[in-house]
Amino acid sequence: MLQESSLPKGQPIESTLTKLDKIIASCEKSKNRNGYFAAFYKTISIRVRGAIEKGEFEDNQRMTEFVEIFANYYLDAYESYHNNTLGADSPWFYAFENGKKKHTIIQHLLLGVNAHVNYDLPNTCVAVAPGKEVINLSKDYFQINQILSDAIVQLEKDIFFLSPVLGLLARIIPKLERKLLNFSVSVARSKSWECACILAMSDEKGKAEVRESNKAMTREICNRIMNPGLLPSIVMFFIMITEVRGMKKNIEVLDV
Repeated sequence: MLQESSLPKGQPIESTLTKLDKIIASCEKSKNRNGYFAAFYKTISIRVRGAIEKGEFEDNQRMTEFVEIFANYYLDAYESYHNNTLGADSPWFYAFENGKKKHTIIQHLLLGVNAHVNYDLPNTCVAVAPGKEVINLSKDYFQINQILSDAIVQLEKDIFFLSPVLGLLARIIPKLERKLLNFSVSVARSKSWECACILAMSDEKGKAEVRESNKAMTREICNRIMNPGLLPSIVMFFIMITEVRGMKKNIEVLDV
């Protein structure tokens, strides 16, 4: 039976959305490509808020807490980076550093997805549902997958509009879109769930070891996103030089 959220409608995620709007505005002003992920994250946050307000989760109160904790990992990392207090070993450090550089829109989005889903998400699960309680979180955790899939359908249409070469490739190569963001997010969330279960059942020493291993894996994926090999790099270069110019316009398209 679905549990109604006890919080007033429109309130649970408003603080997160306000902070995301500030990040988006700052990125537009400074022409920083980190605004792409912030715009995407805003879209997801609004969709999840709607699901909570409609009582679509088994435990809507817990999912409200889940969304807040999850968002704060990203928001705190962003603030720490701009205060020069974010460690260089943080999975977010590399993503934020590359926001200053010219790469494809899809690469910048994948950098954010990698850090947030592969590293932040397992920690969020354990914070909300420690120990054996994590099993009770599974249904709501995978319910978000459907919300993500629906959002990514529209996001990929936006990306193909902003990246004509990528859009052309999507028409030529069957199911290319499923091999990009949708596939990446789905695979990352499945692996993050496995990691969350291991974390939840480990002692403190085990948790530290899992987190260090996960951090190293996340950094390695960052490197692969930015350095995919000679042929993919050439393809990415042509995608990048044909993308719609204008950071503000690009972010506005990706924004809600």
